[in-house]
Amino acid sequence: MTTPVRSDTPGSDDAAAAGRPPVSVVVPFGGDRASAEAMFAALARLRLGPGDEVVVADNSPDLALSGLEPPERWRIVPATGEGSPSRARNAGALAARGEWLLFIDSDCEPDPGLIDAYFAEPIGERVGLVAGAIEPGAGEASLAAEFARTREVTTAHVGRDHRFMPFALTANLLVRRAAWEQVGGFLEGILSGQDVDLSWRIQRAGWTLEFRDAPRVVHHDRPDVRSLLRQTANRRASARWLHRRWPGSWLPPLHTGRTLARAAVAIPAFLLTGQLRRAALKALDAAVALAAVRGDLRANRAHPRPVPPATKRAIELWCDEFPVVSETFVVNEARALRALGHDVRVVATRRPDRPALGVEDVRARWLEDDSRLERLGALARVVARHPLRCARDLAGRLRWRREEQVLPLRMLAPRVLEAERRPGVVLHAHFAGVAALSAMRTARLAGRPWTLTAHAYDIYKLPRNLREKLTRAAFVTSGCDYTVRDLRRIAPGADVHRIVMGVDPERFRRERPYPGGRRVIAIGRLVEKKGFVHLVRAAADPALAGVAERIVIVGEGPLRDELAAEIERLGVGDVVELAGRRHPREIRDLLEAADVLAMPCVVAADGDRDSMPVVVKEALAMEVPVVVSDEVGLPELVRPEFGRIVPPGDPAALAAALAELLSLPPERRVEMGRAGRAFVAEHANVHAETARLSELFDRLPRARG
Repeated sequence: MTTPVRSDTPGSDDAAAAGRPPVSVVVPFGGDRASAEAMFAALARLRLGPGDEVVVADNSPDLALSGLEPPERWRIVPATGEGSPSRARNAGALAARGEWLLFIDSDCEPDPGLIDAYFAEPIGERVGLVAGAIEPGAGEASLAAEFARTREVTTAHVGRDHRFMPFALTANLLVRRAAWEQVGGFLEGILSGQDVDLSWRIQRAGWTLEFRDAPRVVHHDRPDVRSLLRQTANRRASARWLHRRWPGSWLPPLHTGRTLARAAVAIPAFLLTGQLRRAALKALDAAVALAAVRGDLRANRAHPRPVPPATKRAIELWCDEFPVVSETFVVNEARALRALGHDVRVVATRRPDRPALGVEDVRARWLEDDSRLERLGALARVVARHPLRCARDLAGRLRWRREEQVLPLRMLAPRVLEAERRPGVVLHAHFAGVAALSAMRTARLAGRPWTLTAHAYDIYKLPRNLREKLTRAAFVTSGCDYTVRDLRRIAPGADVHRIVMGVDPERFRRERPYPGGRRVIAIGRLVEKKGFVHLVRAAADPALAGVAERIVIVGEGPLRDELAAEIERLGVGDVVELAGRRHPREIRDLLEAADVLAMPCVVAADGDRDSMPVVVKEALAMEVPVVVSDEVGLPELVRPEFGRIVPPGDPAALAAALAELLSLPPERRVEMGRAGRAFVAEHANVHAETARLSELFDRLPRARG
């Protein structure tokens, strides 16, 4: 098949587009070749200005658009892993280049001047979303299409007056890329409701939502009754899911009984008077009401794509939230375990408010997605199968809740049944928090082994039920000798091993020459334990003043205002930059452009601390010398051949060490960088460390059923 779109799209150099920012039109696609032709024909009418582009994200099961030659300024990108509009929209947006992202559904027909209409009036600096009009298709004769028009299934601004918070639909939605990136794009793993959730997260992040009538698309409604009923069930399931995720949001009542009663009275009356069409619409009212009930009871979960069979045992990585931007080690470990032949899946309690992007290759399941029916049905089966285990779990809950949140058993029951269906599965928790307690309980109820990786805050800041978790785990790992020693002291009977949270030296490999300048970079959350206030003060020290050309602190957190005030007080604003949050994909490039990495960690007043920050290993893998503090596991990582270690909380010592490295000849720093990379490749390689973890998993006994 050849694409019906001409490369000389009409109006592609229209002068009206001059002066406005470039726009990337992102269209998710999940159909067949026939629907692709209709979609391309509709998009062909769209006028593209200078810098604009069209990105079609192919989310169809067999990648139906593969092999097509898109016209100039059009691209087709694959969106694999799961069947969901979220996956497609995120894949398209990640591939897009525009300052603004214009999301249009594949069953919509845009006005030719849609893009220019959005910018006919100025858009404010804090506007993150602009919702255009959505109009029903005219002249569509099917019963489902008529029902959608008369019942206003999809209307222009359905969410404008929502009582919880306004929201927009992605059938026609302009999103500022900066806002989209700040909140981590669309939540994945869900089937519907992504646009509502995105609208609310972007507004909660401080952006505003505007509604405009001039930018217009025509929405071609569902062509048959079956697809209309499926859409109804999906929307109700998403409404229930949103109500769980956003406490206080309004869940519309169903009024099923009233609708069925009215249909029972009206249908015979219409039939007796010969109004067959009206009778059919009333019958469809009843069917839609029942479809909504069905959606109210089922999960709003996307459909994962099949994966190749594993050669080794199944591993579930349990986390409180996933995917978290600051916890890339979970993704790295999942990928490395899969490469070793394990069947790997992440099980998380919920999604973060700002999920990490670009982890579509890691399968995940979230407890927050399970429906009421799934939970109650699973709970009944678990109690019937294991009454004594459930009684012990209830007794344990009374004890555990003194120190931490304890999830109700109904939330874990679906995972218990899933674990029972997989005799060789191991539940491995990251952080000794709520997820570790949930993994421990699930494993005990299902008769499966569970293991734990403890990090830092869960050991020192919030050690909740820690001794019991360490003792009951089949084995425990941690990332440095410092934490391993303390874990063995807390639970002498625990089987504790040192497994470093490693990095992939192939991904973090220098591609450009070492810059040879005097640029310092620091990367991490703006919290006390990172010690960034001491880096700001070091910038004002005479030893470093005039030596460092630029000190860039990358990250966000609660101490941003405090750091900004300290920068102003010391008068170092011309040297120190608070660069804000950056996408994980950018970290590699930021490190490659740096001359030295600073990681001046301290023990916070509340006891919180880092163990061995992954970003230090990433910098060394990128052949960047480092300056770190003599705290927790950092002395185990840094050697004089490629870095310096200074006392924690000592700006003068930090300034002196940075000045020393920056004053070295560039060729000497290049040698240091190579030594650092060699050390990391040998002692902090994610593949080697994960292989050691895999060996520990393989030693565990397999359940028989």
